Amino acid sequence: MTKIVLIVLFVIATGLTVFYFFNKPANVGNDIMILNETNFDTTIAEGVTIVDFYADWCGPCRMLSPVMDELAKELEGVTVGKVNVDESQNIAAKFGISAIPAVILFKDGTEMKRFVGIQPKATFVTEAKKLTE
Repeated sequence: MTKIVLIVLFVIATGLTVFYFFNKPANVGNDIMILNETNFDTTIAEGVTIVDFYADWCGPCRMLSPVMDELAKELEGVTVGKVNVDESQNIAAKFGISAIPAVILFKDGTEMKRFVGIQPKATFVTEAKKLTE
């Protein structure tokens, strides 16, 4: 009887963990700007901006989210923002976002580099530093 109870508890705990992982919102750090139709154009207009196009339901987007948090804290002079493609469909359409996660690096409002899928943090750091020099 004890084994059955333990197995049932294990199955319930595993199920709740999986449910939580796939249903919690993507982590957005304090230093990351949430971008939408209201503030997108003005945010990318000046300087270097890294924009992460994501969705809450996207597993790979969740994996990339901590990298974006770190970039926002570590890269001086670079703005890091996130666009939820479900909530800001016009922005996603404007930039032809058809797969997520997608990260675009802008300099003074012009797209300079685009990445689709998960990339190592070092890739973003290198490319952002090229644009700030």
